[in-house]
Amino acid sequence: MFNTRLVFLWLLFLLASISHAVNAEGIRYVSILDSIVYVEFDEEGNSVRFMDSRGPANYCEKKEEYNCVGSKSFSFAIPKEEYAFCGKWEFMGESYECRGEVELELFGKKYSGFRVRSDRGDLVIAILYSFNKGILHFSLIDKKSGLSREYVLADSAGLWAKKYSGTSTNN
Repeated sequence: MFNTRLVFLWLLFLLASISHAVNAEGIRYVSILDSIVYVEFDEEGNSVRFMDSRGPANYCEKKEEYNCVGSKSFSFAIPKEEYAFCGKWEFMGESYECRGEVELELFGKKYSGFRVRSDRGDLVIAILYSFNKGILHFSLIDKKSGLSREYVLADSAGLWAKKYSGTSTNN
């Protein structure tokens, strides 16, 4: 026999989960291994959400020369200007390197972007960034274990796509 109260709480939880998914405010990336696992960036709300846990995040202001996010878990920065992009840069004590341009196909769509890497002791952050579509993919790689948490864009445009920085996008 089912406990009516337990069934009611389960339904309430299910409805709240569906409601939350529909009303997502940020840009969402899903794990390539399990689409239930996600990261959501919300610049307007100054937060980053890992699954059901939202934490504060700092984003660069529009007038700065970088697009950046910093939270308790991780941070990264991308130069806004294309001419300053492919090479090496530092932002707030972290080093970044553009490792070249790549073309790839994700879910039947072709993209071109730049591979960016930041080594931070035991953690490596790898990013695939397109000026038109923003961040397409990022990985958090543990050097000691070799394990990688990889996330791919689940929305039509990623974090820091040109359409979010006030310029138009043709791609």
